[in-house]
Amino acid sequence: MKISYFYSKEISESVVLKEKVLKLSIINNCDVNIIDSSSPNFNQLEFLISCHRDDIVIVDCTIPKDSTIKTVYPILVAQLNMLDHVIVISNNMLPLNIMPQRQGYDSPRLKLDFTQEKQIRWIEEQLIELSDDISSNNHYNRIPLNGYQDLERFRSLIEKMWEESNNYRRKKEGNKKKVLISYRNSHYKEVAEYKAKYEKKHPNTIVRMIEPGVLCTGEETLTPMRKWMLVFMLEERIHDIEELIIYKTKDYTHSWWTCAELVMVAYNNYNRDNSKKIKVTFYDPYTEKESEEDAISWLIHPTLNKSQNNRLSRLAANTRPDTMGPECMNNIDQMRSICDSINNSNFIVRSFLKWSIKQMLKKSIPTTLSEREKKEMLKKTLKLYTNKDELDLYLSDEVFQDNFWNKLSYQTEWPTPAFIKVKDNNVEKTSIDIEAFLNAPMNELISATVDELQTKSNLNEKVSIQTGHKHIELYVKESGNKRYLWLATRMGQPVVKGNNPPGLEEIPIFELSK
Repeated sequence: MKISYFYSKEISESVVLKEKVLKLSIINNCDVNIIDSSSPNFNQLEFLISCHRDDIVIVDCTIPKDSTIKTVYPILVAQLNMLDHVIVISNNMLPLNIMPQRQGYDSPRLKLDFTQEKQIRWIEEQLIELSDDISSNNHYNRIPLNGYQDLERFRSLIEKMWEESNNYRRKKEGNKKKVLISYRNSHYKEVAEYKAKYEKKHPNTIVRMIEPGVLCTGEETLTPMRKWMLVFMLEERIHDIEELIIYKTKDYTHSWWTCAELVMVAYNNYNRDNSKKIKVTFYDPYTEKESEEDAISWLIHPTLNKSQNNRLSRLAANTRPDTMGPECMNNIDQMRSICDSINNSNFIVRSFLKWSIKQMLKKSIPTTLSEREKKEMLKKTLKLYTNKDELDLYLSDEVFQDNFWNKLSYQTEWPTPAFIKVKDNNVEKTSIDIEAFLNAPMNELISATVDELQTKSNLNEKVSIQTGHKHIELYVKESGNKRYLWLATRMGQPVVKGNNPPGLEEIPIFELSK
């Protein structure tokens, strides 16, 4: 069995962990290829080939405190998140957009009880499980790649491998029902207890709950772009569930973020057959009633019209880390120029330009998307380059405004105006104002800057917040959990943003409170 192990020898914790992994008995009879940060094979191409060629790939994604220290992030590829035989290890939280099939201890809460010994045991468990599946031919086939020229040669097999990895995970999960518990972060402890009881009562169910701090806490200052990015990362945890359980507390309908979870259910249910729609139920901790009935008894399910669904799709395309980044803001003039060239050319030139753009777009579409999403994205994007009216309308969207990318947004009005009270057959119920939800991140822009928040946090002083007609003063606290985004290497060149290390971007996170 062939194993490739990627790590940075400049990170002392990674060196220690590597030595312990190599002492595991399961490793003894394996062909282990160690690729450290000083190796000539420590590059993106070798990592990509290893992910498709080798039986198991281990990659240490530890982020050092010193930003000058070399990490693995510039060599990573999207397949890191797609393939079941890639084991991702780390001594701290992973970037938000690193979501592998196999990862251990990526949790703010679990980190409180984190030890390297526990991590070693977890790695050993993964190696044993993979070894058993591979030796019994229960895993998907690897591909005999030798160099970059083989990537195109075996392209169909490579894409088939991604699909088979996904199928393997589904088979492993069996016919288990998937549910997500939606709750306010302040109730985390009691929700965790409820989750444990629910799992015991429903053994054939996979129960998800998103821990506070994994994506956000709900009281954080973020740019509108970051807010929507997190919403669609949340959507990735929702799209394959069968049921969303609302942990019904009195403050559930206060937060824009719980509203976002319900809207993402509606987004996924759009155009789905009734039999495949995500069901919304609730649990009332005050009465200890686990309701199998629909949550509509007190909460009217949000539904989207075509315009609202299209707007969410645009927001997803422009904020998901795998589909767009800030650098695309620099391409606006180029898009207009190409569109003008197409519309002002003769038939032959116009046809050639369209064909060239189509080929370019095909290569740029993320491989992580489904075939349906790829086709839809190609169709819509090609239309932008060929239809001036469509392009003008597209570029007038909020996602191309400077405020969307650079200004901070914060919910100052509690409850959020996205939740509203309505009368349904003379019974007062809660509903969602979709337009208010969609507009909230831009409507809740604050005057304070990141630098101002940093200064106030260091001095333990209040910051004056001006949003709309409101003026309030709040204390500022820098989040204890650092969060990062992985920036994929493009055209062989690692992406560097500001003072961040290559391939990483730290997201400044501040929490405001009275």
